[in-house]
Amino acid sequence: MDLSVAAAAPDAELAGSPFHQKLLHCCGSRRWAAEMAKKFPVRDLEELLQAADEVDASLTREDWLEAFAAHPRIGRAKTPIKEWEAHEQKATKNADEAVLDRLEELNDVYCKKFGYIYIVCATGKSAPEMLRILESRVNNSLEDEISVAAGEQSKITKLRLEKLLQE
Repeated sequence: MDLSVAAAAPDAELAGSPFHQKLLHCCGSRRWAAEMAKKFPVRDLEELLQAADEVDASLTREDWLEAFAAHPRIGRAKTPIKEWEAHEQKATKNADEAVLDRLEELNDVYCKKFGYIYIVCATGKSAPEMLRILESRVNNSLEDEISVAAGEQSKITKLRLEKLLQE
């Protein structure tokens, strides 16, 4: 992606554009994508990541929930997942069945308790490590967990922005 792209188009024109779709792939919140588009052009990766931090700080609970909803569940993929998600979750592909069973079970508990799927920056983590994290986070309060999940979403978003620059 060219960092010099100027996204000065009105919101109605931006929605659905290839540029907007690329931003939505980094973070599934429509408001995040619209606000990020306003930050362009940027000079470099550092400025891009700073812009992401600024937009993240402005997001509401509803914006975060929309971003979370764009993710596949950690563990066994029930629906086809995109290339980036497949790479991020590659540790679960050949994971032990007992670990996958427990991930699935706790994913259900987590989703019932918090109302959204378990969000973790899976890049570089093994399936047992993601399970240990889930086991500890499922005991969080709703208020604490939304904050933790938002932090994980921010990590995922930044990694995806870096990947986007490599395209």
